[in-house]
Amino acid sequence: MNVCFFQFIHERNGPPERRARSKDKSPITGYNHFKGIVLKTVIRHPKKPNSGNRKCATVRLSTGAEVCAYIPNVGHNLQEHSQFPAQFD
Repeated sequence: MNVCFFQFIHERNGPPERRARSKDKSPITGYNHFKGIVLKTVIRHPKKPNSGNRKCATVRLSTGAEVCAYIPNVGHNLQEHSQFPAQFD
């Protein structure tokens, strides 16, 4: 009989269950807010055809991940080392 060991096991028990891969690789999965510390504030320019300067901040989250966070509304007072709750939608 010319059967591999694993083929023999699968013949008795059936094929093994497949493990689902995580589709969401985001550092913020499952949370509403994180405490963030501003590393630096930057101005991003969108690609064509959009225009306008987007105020962003490079933020280190309490999990240790560094993300680029958008700062909404007109004007802000965020400086380096400012702490704030980063909210994600």
